[in-house]
Amino acid sequence: MWLGLAGTTVAAGGFLFFASTIERGTRRDVARADAIVALTGGALRVQAAGELLASGKAGRLFITGVNPATSRTDIARTFADIAHFMDCCVELDYEAANTIGNAVQTRQWMDRKGYRSLILVTSAYHMPRTMLEFEAIMPDIQISAYPVVSDTVQLDGWWADGSTFRILAGEYVKFLFAWMRTRLAVYADISVPGFAQALASRHVVLWFKT
Repeated sequence: MWLGLAGTTVAAGGFLFFASTIERGTRRDVARADAIVALTGGALRVQAAGELLASGKAGRLFITGVNPATSRTDIARTFADIAHFMDCCVELDYEAANTIGNAVQTRQWMDRKGYRSLILVTSAYHMPRTMLEFEAIMPDIQISAYPVVSDTVQLDGWWADGSTFRILAGEYVKFLFAWMRTRLAVYADISVPGFAQALASRHVVLWFKT
């Protein structure tokens, strides 16, 4: 009984700490990098990445996890800041199906380009896990986080908003799994990039979306 209570207390405390560390305010400025990487999953992510590209924060934008039904024309039509750069400076990834896949595809793209630094753009609540996955698979790359605050996630007073609470709770569980997986891979002397690439494969079925 006491063991179960202690476990519950630790889990609850960890969740409260996780929720409290998610950025809520104005996006902070970032230094210029070789590339900007935007994860799909919200229009504001791609919009923010386009603004960074237009402001000269990097010379190339990589959008990973694009829906196969979405064309380059669709993206140019939707995001004005990207339209002007679409032909010269924007590349799309249609392979990634989850956050692990985003990291794998980005690693491969960075290697092909010879880039050594990137600005990572995703939702604020998604950033802790995304940074964990990206840093595990590309420890030699300088990664600057650029969290985007979503209009649909009420981070102020999240405990009183059922939808936000469920999103954060689900993300916390995924973060814990990602943390354990990357640490176990290291301790077992398994190549983290190779392990992640296997999990990111479309032939591997996970019981939860990562």
